[in-house]
Amino acid sequence: IELLQEQLMELNDDSLDLIKENFFQMIYKNIKDDIDDNYRNMFFKSLAFHLIIASKMRPTKMKLLVDIIVSTFSREEIVNSKKIVFYKTIILTTIFNSIKNNLNLSSQCTIVCLLHHFVVNDFFNMSQILTLYKNEKVTQNKGKTAIFTIFFCWFAPLIEREDKKLFCEMNENIFHFHDDINFGYSFKLFFDNIHKLKANDWDLFNHYIKIEQNFGTVNEAIKNNDNDNYIRELSANPNFKFSLTPEEDIKNRNGSDMIPSSIIEPSLFEPSWIVQNRPTFIQFAAYFGSLKCFKYILLSMKMQTSNTTSFLEDIEDEKKRNLIMFAIAGGNIEIVRLCEQNGIDLGNSLSIATEYYQHDIFLWIIESYKLD
Repeated sequence: IELLQEQLMELNDDSLDLIKENFFQMIYKNIKDDIDDNYRNMFFKSLAFHLIIASKMRPTKMKLLVDIIVSTFSREEIVNSKKIVFYKTIILTTIFNSIKNNLNLSSQCTIVCLLHHFVVNDFFNMSQILTLYKNEKVTQNKGKTAIFTIFFCWFAPLIEREDKKLFCEMNENIFHFHDDINFGYSFKLFFDNIHKLKANDWDLFNHYIKIEQNFGTVNEAIKNNDNDNYIRELSANPNFKFSLTPEEDIKNRNGSDMIPSSIIEPSLFEPSWIVQNRPTFIQFAAYFGSLKCFKYILLSMKMQTSNTTSFLEDIEDEKKRNLIMFAIAGGNIEIVRLCEQNGIDLGNSLSIATEYYQHDIFLWIIESYKLD
């Protein structure tokens, strides 16, 4: 399963069929009658954990990841297994427990998104999930109510369809128990506009879920690598500046709502946990491999600073994570090279490449810096 974990990290359209076949062989081998039940149960629990890890490391590949699992479990040899429902329940329970035990809301967004993809692909059903939710007795525990806020925001239409009474209860109570500062604005935006989101059978909500972002935001523009419209309009404002940090952004705007922010705010619909702590525009572009946007923002930042040799090293998000971490984690080697060409020393970045399973960048750094 560790080998397949490595393959998941390199997942793309070209490798999809090979990885699907490897997954099938692995799962088929572990459902045979001669396998010990305890070992088999541990295997499916381990599989679920590896799916969660792969989703966190490659959130942009999550749909492909879910497609592999759904198609594998749809094959006749797997469907005919006597305990297939039980094995899927192990995977569901492991993912659900990962949500309820995760107090980091940035990371929780990724896991909730993974669960949502499985539900909309009919791998799990809402009845099963709401049974697990009700067993938690969430309304009797303030801490648990807070934990399941993101869950409610992602699954609201499905909860309403399955259990209208529960939907009304969660909608009325869950926001009032949540005081997470980082996501405070996002939660308020959701609950203040839930009637708009619900209109026309949740049409606007479903659009947000589909693009995994609020419509018409700079987030969407950068993800789509579109620097010709939204970002150019922002930078046309004579008072606008591409900030190096969230603190500098506050200073640049000086309390004015007329000056656009150059920081990416947390989003309930964003599955990539790494960009949930107010990164700068250029960090966001680096992570999503939006090369055209990255080059445009880089050029704009050079024009607005006198320190053109090392200013990239000063760029940080709210957690003090620097630009090169976003670039390496995103895996676009051309963006990593641009960072190096503009003053960032990559000699101490091997640990980042290792942490995010970026093997090609790891080898490139070793070769470029002649490291042992």
